[in-house]
Amino acid sequence: MQAVKIGPDLSTAAGVQRRIEQRVGELKEFFNEDGEPVMPLPHEEVESALIIDELLALHKEIEQGIDDMIEDMHRQDQERAREKEIRMHDAGIDHNYLKAKEF
Repeated sequence: MQAVKIGPDLSTAAGVQRRIEQRVGELKEFFNEDGEPVMPLPHEEVESALIIDELLALHKEIEQGIDDMIEDMHRQDQERAREKEIRMHDAGIDHNYLKAKEF
């Protein structure tokens, strides 16, 4: 069964770019046209902390996307190995036959 991915694929540069653009659009909703926050922030440190939190969240999403890609590649590799073994079995070829053929 194939996993269903929600959102952009963060294992590619294009996917990361789309996610950042999407997140910037989401964050822009919290600011007016002048770049001022819609809700007043108590001081600059809070704004800086929010930016850092957003960058850390994006970093975590990207890492998860790469991990998912690696897991998918591993599963595909295992599936190809199983298919190859089945084809060899169906053809009557086993490991002993291959070893004898090497000589």
